[in-house]
Amino acid sequence: MRRHLNPVFLVVILAIALLACSTGSQSVRRSHSRISSPREFSETLEFELQPGFKSLVLKLELSTSEGTVNWIVLDPNGEQHWVGEISAGDKIKESRSFELVEGPWRLAIAGDPVAGEFLMEWTARK
Repeated sequence: MRRHLNPVFLVVILAIALLACSTGSQSVRRSHSRISSPREFSETLEFELQPGFKSLVLKLELSTSEGTVNWIVLDPNGEQHWVGEISAGDKIKESRSFELVEGPWRLAIAGDPVAGEFLMEWTARK
């Protein structure tokens, strides 16, 4: 007896395959923190830029209700590419592109004492 594949099943498989192909062309590192009571906060978000990527973007969405937050972006050679600061009540929602220097890129962010919400996301596309 010959079995036929369900057309709905085929569509689902095709959709999964297409999604896998489209997400395979980028690499993402993300961190999200929400701090309700003022405290010390520091985090380093690294991204290893591999050969073959054609773009590198860092998205920052930061808001503070108390304290001051500082950040710095360093390339694999230790050169500074983006330095900033926001104070209580300030917000930033910005993305920046960087030159394609292979190796570990670092975003270091810190505040003491600080309260707020902090979203950091590295994205590289092939």
